[in-house]
Formats: sequence, structure tokens, C-alpha cells
Amino acid sequence: MKRTVFRIFLLLMLVLALGLILMLALRGGEAEEPTLTSPALTALLNRLRDGVQPGTAGSSLKAAGAAADLLDWAEDPIPQENIDATVAEWLAAQSAEARQRLPEQRDALHGMVVELTTSYEDAAGLLADAGLTGRGPWSEAAAERAIALLEQLS
Repeated sequence: MKRTVFRIFLLLMLVLALGLILMLALRGGEAEEPTLTSPALTALLNRLRDGVQPGTAGSSLKAAGAAADLLDWAEDPIPQENIDATVAEWLAAQSAEARQRLPEQRDALHGMVVELTTSYEDAAGLLADAGLTGRGPWSEAAAERAIALLEQLS
């Protein structure tokens, strides 16, 4: 009787092991690596790319809105490795034309982030003109994170 139970147990273990091997073979044998990219940051980078157009009518208002979005994002930080992975993937996906406009956009955003965080009272009128009442003030840490992100966009 004990021998029969033991044989059934061994047979069951063999079936489980074969099932696991088959499942791994069908999946390619490799476990999926978790993604480090942040969809929210990718969406923000797209808004920054599309919304900041220095030298056009209303560009300072658009830059104020984009800078406010960037500062809002920077108030709730994500791990640096996620930022690095997202920025690298996003930059690689940009067209040559988008990469060519990026330094000017980055500079406009940098200036606006500094303006919104160092003289918020003075910038409140600009925010109101841009329809952004009730936004800010932002922390110094958020300003530092926003500027660090902008520096990565080179």
C-alpha cells in the first residue's frame, strides 16, 4: 500500500515537472522583465514636446502651462531609474525634427520653471493669463527635479 502511494506521488510530481517545463518552453524559457518606463512621464514629455513652441504667438503662456505640468509631476517623484529609462526610450523615439527643436524648448521650459518657483507671486499673473489659477506654488525640491529632468533631454 505504501509503495502504491509513493508511486502515485512520484507520478504526480513527474507530471507537474513536465507541465512546468512545457510552460517555460512555450514562453520562450525567459521570464519577462518588468518595465522601468513610466507611461505618465512619457505622456508628460509628449505634452512638453508638443506644447512648447518658442517664438510663436502665446508661447510664454503655453510654456507656463507646460512648466506647471512639469512641476506638478515633479512634486511626486518616481525612482531615478524609471526616469532614466523613460527619457532614454522617449528620446530614441523622437524624430530628427523633434530632436532639433528640443534645445530651444528645453531652454524655454527651464526659464519658466525658474520663474514659477523663484518668484511665484510675480508669476501668478502669468499663470492666471494661461488659465492656470490655483496651480502652485511648488517646492524647491520639485523645481530641482524638474530642472534635472530637463537637463536629461539633451
